[in-house]
Amino acid sequence: MSRLFLCVPLLLLASTSLLAQPVRRADLKSGLIFSAQDAAHVNAVRTTRLEPLVGLTLAPGEAVHPQASGGDAAYTWTGYIQIITDGKYKFDTALLGKLNVRIDGAEVLAGDVSGDAAKPVVGKEIELQTGIQLFEVQLLRTSKGCRVELHWQGPGFVREPIPYFFFGHTLKQRPAEFTTDLKKEHGRFLFEEHACIKCHAATQDDAMAKTLVERKGPNLTEIGKRVYPGWINEWLKDPKAHRQQTTMPKLFSDDALGARQRYAVTAYLASLSLPLPMSKPSTVLPKAERESIDRGGKLYLTAGCATCHGDQLTAPPVKKVNDEDDDPKDAPKPEDSIYGLGTKTGSQSYYTLGHIGSKTRPEPLANYLHDPLLTNSHGRMPRMALSMA
Repeated sequence: MSRLFLCVPLLLLASTSLLAQPVRRADLKSGLIFSAQDAAHVNAVRTTRLEPLVGLTLAPGEAVHPQASGGDAAYTWTGYIQIITDGKYKFDTALLGKLNVRIDGAEVLAGDVSGDAAKPVVGKEIELQTGIQLFEVQLLRTSKGCRVELHWQGPGFVREPIPYFFFGHTLKQRPAEFTTDLKKEHGRFLFEEHACIKCHAATQDDAMAKTLVERKGPNLTEIGKRVYPGWINEWLKDPKAHRQQTTMPKLFSDDALGARQRYAVTAYLASLSLPLPMSKPSTVLPKAERESIDRGGKLYLTAGCATCHGDQLTAPPVKKVNDEDDDPKDAPKPEDSIYGLGTKTGSQSYYTLGHIGSKTRPEPLANYLHDPLLTNSHGRMPRMALSMA
């Protein structure tokens, strides 16, 4: 049975051993604390943010932040890693730069690769004990480009990217500038997400503002091939009722006139391409389809989808802070969530997918996942390098 699907029960089973740890699972916030420093002045932090995984690829001259020069720099990931099974582990990476990875102070992977291309670096097999352990990664940029992509293998599982849910950090690990940096980045995120740049252009001498991205909506030319007309109509009725964090406004009234207008827009969009055929649900899945679903569930976790969409595809509605029975101190905090998306616990994003089966079918969804930016060039959904096999 897959180790991934056992991860939640195993976390519960491991609770007795966690009691002996100086850090409890409940103390951890999502992600690792990522910092970029000037290589010549390690204490001069350029930017600090949360990252779900240890992974970085920079082209020659490219920087991790618009305020950075893109020259030589030192990068660190700090937090904790949860080991849920005693045994022998091995770490490896595709590396361009000088790398050191430590768990509870012990080196588990090190390498130094210079030149124009990354090369594989494999660490020695090491013995790790169950528990939450200090995790530190240091990467020094020694060439024009830079790359690290951390993998592991261990008891009962083959080589894979380290899933995000094994990482976390504590409030005490956050540096003094962490909250300030995260609030600035969250403001930048909102400025782009709400397309403020369309009306508020940057001045010619503002290098930072020039990097702001113009946010456009998805290409609707062939939406009829991807989405059922009924879903389009329901979405137009109230977008936030389906996805709380959407920037799509409610454009139509709730009266009969609004219903006729929604129907007209839906009919127009559906007419732009051949309609999406209705699926025929079956109570008994063929063996191949069951295997595909199981494989998709594993990829959903390991490829990083759950970082932004959560471990479960559906989530309870998000309550507004000004509800009478809500506490303002429980309001979403950008500094407690990956990429500043805004969560209450730091472990569950509200970029929910909802009942996506009522929206589309597997075939058009697979085409979209193969290259999301082809449909939505200014979207936040990246290309995950998934094959069509």
